[in-house]
Amino acid sequence: MSSRALAWAWIQEVKAGPKMVLVALADRADEDGYCFPGLNWIATKTGYSKDAVRRNIQRLAQLELLTVEMRKRSDGSNTSNEYQLSIPSDFAPLRPSKLQGRPSKLQGGTSKLQGLHTPNYTFIEEEENKNKTPPTVAFVIPDWLDDETWEAYVEMRKKERHPLTDYAKNLIVRKLARFKMKGYNPQEILNTSIENGWRGVFEPRLEREQQRDGELSPKIQRMLRRGL
Repeated sequence: MSSRALAWAWIQEVKAGPKMVLVALADRADEDGYCFPGLNWIATKTGYSKDAVRRNIQRLAQLELLTVEMRKRSDGSNTSNEYQLSIPSDFAPLRPSKLQGRPSKLQGGTSKLQGLHTPNYTFIEEEENKNKTPPTVAFVIPDWLDDETWEAYVEMRKKERHPLTDYAKNLIVRKLARFKMKGYNPQEILNTSIENGWRGVFEPRLEREQQRDGELSPKIQRMLRRGL
């Protein structure tokens, strides 16, 4: 896994389907953006069908966010494709400045690389943040997240006197994106937090909840059916 590839994948402005596949590929890519996971692995990682994975890869190729090369075994049979993510050679994730140990700030708009809009990173030195406040990050609701459910969660936080900053909203959405990649429904997770008055969002614990409600977990039910 390359943190550089992941950082690049997360900032690409594409729809949810291609974005999830791109992040999954970045999770397996090396520093140069090369990887060769099979369709089954990508489908499991994203929760999409193999047909959906193929369509999203085709879309990413059309956007020139990656290139695809077929690979064959020594006996001539096909094996998993090789993917190269279109990571600019000068791309570097945002990180603290090495100048006098002081933090850095990212500024600059976007630049075009092979027809793509990618951030144009410029690192400048800034004064030390004495208040230790989080950096300001503009928040945009992702298209895979229901607007009404999100607004209900934000309103609940306001009523609990714990309103969300844009920085906190981005942190919550990142957690929801990770849960989505594991196959959970972000809307259901938000609704659970709203119903219980929870400030944060949490990965569901289905088996534990079923056992607490007096029901048998799916694992125990399978064991009983097998006569174990």
